[in-house]
Amino acid sequence: MRPNTRFADVQPIGLDEVAEAAGADPDVLRMENLDTDVPPPPAAVTATTRALASGEGNSWLPLTGLPVLCEAVAGELRSRTGLDYDPSRQVVITSGGTSAVMPVLLATTEPGEPVVLTDPTYAGLLQRVRLSGARPHFLPLRVEGGYWRLDRDALTQVTTAAALLLMSPSMPSGVLLDRDDWAAVAETCARTGA
Repeated sequence: MRPNTRFADVQPIGLDEVAEAAGADPDVLRMENLDTDVPPPPAAVTATTRALASGEGNSWLPLTGLPVLCEAVAGELRSRTGLDYDPSRQVVITSGGTSAVMPVLLATTEPGEPVVLTDPTYAGLLQRVRLSGARPHFLPLRVEGGYWRLDRDALTQVTTAAALLLMSPSMPSGVLLDRDDWAAVAETCARTGA
């Protein structure tokens, strides 16, 4: 088999070791992949069942998401941020955030360009940055009052970035970015062109 050089910097993340250490203990919440035995909310099960039975929920088309969902997302973003997004051109629906990361990185970065990630971060994000050919730039989280927090001072030191790839809530730290954190992130994006 011919090797693919894109995988040269992608290293194992120790997932098997973590799973083995956790064992079958029902009191262990598996954050490395967010495995949980908590069932989905009954309302979600009912809505999914109804959509599948009616034929509304059995198509992958259009690939960017159903127009009604794109419009709902644009409306939610407007209410949260005050910004208007065109639901047909600026909103794309994916089957989860991580499935969107690789195409976004390929569309927004060039090989060798820095992508800002928190440290610690979800190893799957780090591997996607490496696989895209971009270069990880780690932004440390700090512990404040027993909780992980974004280091906004370190964020102001970021001078160049093709993208900032942040999760909230973040795995494995559980950090939740607040309004001031997001304002600092937006300022960094504007300043660096990310």
